[in-house]
Amino acid sequence: MRDRALDINGTVLDRIDLMRSHAKVCPRVHPVRNIAPSTIEHFTELLSHIKYKDWEFKLRLFDGMLMFQVLCKVDDVSTGKPFENYGPPYPLCPDFDDDSFVDFVFRAVLQQEMHETAEYFVFKGMRVYYPHDPSGQPLDRVPSLQSRKKRG
Repeated sequence: MRDRALDINGTVLDRIDLMRSHAKVCPRVHPVRNIAPSTIEHFTELLSHIKYKDWEFKLRLFDGMLMFQVLCKVDDVSTGKPFENYGPPYPLCPDFDDDSFVDFVFRAVLQQEMHETAEYFVFKGMRVYYPHDPSGQPLDRVPSLQSRKKRG
């Protein structure tokens, strides 16, 4: 059987599974709003101990939810000019234990790397896994090369 699409953000499922696993034992309703300042301080402290390349990790409040984002400085694949690339925002649960939080951050980094790999991967002069639609929006799945072959 031929793959029809490649899940370039395969870790999205990992994050969902992580949240599902967490939600099974967490009494809160997710996404959690009205995060205590002490929780923000604790997650900020944990992030200060995580290093990956020259990337940054951001926490911000949005609509009462604590959101996490990966920020990497990369060169635009079209122009070659450097820019700040923010990954998607993820809501966090204040009841994450330290290990779950670090696992969550790791999976977000993996997703961002997968996206960057898909942008830069070239075969026969073409970006065959380019992870954006024509309007520029990121895609979670791209057609595999096998699925592009004509079926005979």
